[in-house]
Amino acid sequence: PAYRGPHWWWLNRTEKDDLAEEPWWHSGYEENEWYLVPGNPDAEWRHNRCLMFSHGLQAGYVENKSEGKWAGFAQDGVYLKRGESYTFRGLMQAAPPLPPDVKCIPLKGPSFEVRVALYPEGEFTDPIRSKTFQIEEYVYRPFSCTFENVGFEGRATFSVWIPPGKALNV
Repeated sequence: PAYRGPHWWWLNRTEKDDLAEEPWWHSGYEENEWYLVPGNPDAEWRHNRCLMFSHGLQAGYVENKSEGKWAGFAQDGVYLKRGESYTFRGLMQAAPPLPPDVKCIPLKGPSFEVRVALYPEGEFTDPIRSKTFQIEEYVYRPFSCTFENVGFEGRATFSVWIPPGKALNV
């Protein structure tokens, strides 16, 4: 389960309270570090501080320089219950290639597919559920998807994947 006794005490709430309506609500899963999914040496994951972000102070950035492999970044700590639905929301932006002499970022670029997936925690061979969508704009757009979890129970990893030769800000 996502919260234990000390968490409820720190939040000044009880397990019966509905936290989803709180303005600070994160969703109740562990907020672990994001990391690059192993297996693609031509991929890079980093945080862009004070550049190319939408809220706050930093954004995540993944770049895939591979010619044939997809690249993913992930976060562990999502506890899934059988028969429940899970909605993930965020902001995503196609990251334009920016040579040093570029002064202006175009608003649109070539469209590409982004895949989001849930896997058993740390295992990236067989997804529990996955969805794909197209992204093409060099401006942040809201992203949302709901996964129906039919049969898996336990700890899972949420991941975002991009094709070869692409980059993404989140």
